[in-house]
Amino acid sequence: MTIISNISRRASMLRKAVSLIPSVCLLLFVVSGCTRNNGDIGDWFGKWQVTEVKVNGLPEDDYEPRYFWEFQNDIIRMVWVGPEGYDRDTYYCFGTWKQPSDNTVVFDFSHSDDDGSLLYRPFSAMHFPADHPFTLTISDNGGKECVMKYIDEATSSEYTYTLRKR
Repeated sequence: MTIISNISRRASMLRKAVSLIPSVCLLLFVVSGCTRNNGDIGDWFGKWQVTEVKVNGLPEDDYEPRYFWEFQNDIIRMVWVGPEGYDRDTYYCFGTWKQPSDNTVVFDFSHSDDDGSLLYRPFSAMHFPADHPFTLTISDNGGKECVMKYIDEATSSEYTYTLRKR
């Protein structure tokens, strides 16, 4: 009887172990999931808060630091978070970006979709064009803080953006 009891107990343990295999595989799949689509993009990956906007060297009077730039792969998502918080009062738009040199970044919000939504138009508070790519010059990049400048050729205005990594 002891031999049959041992065999029965081992068979029960084997069934339990085999039943755990799908759960373990699923856990490994989730844990190894990619958070940086198409590879590491370096220091830009993640969320940056636009803490200040200056126009021709002077702080913009009505600017509130509710804007964020989020970078992943070659996509930039600009987010505006209202007073109700990130989950309840959020608007966003999408564009593409690239960094052709250490001190320049090119944004492009000229994309569109079939229904003509504003999903690809930059927020007016950023003063960016929506109809063509444009270049920002990185004047200071300390890792967690960054200063970028954009010159609007149509108005000759210089916009300075101070960003902080979140």
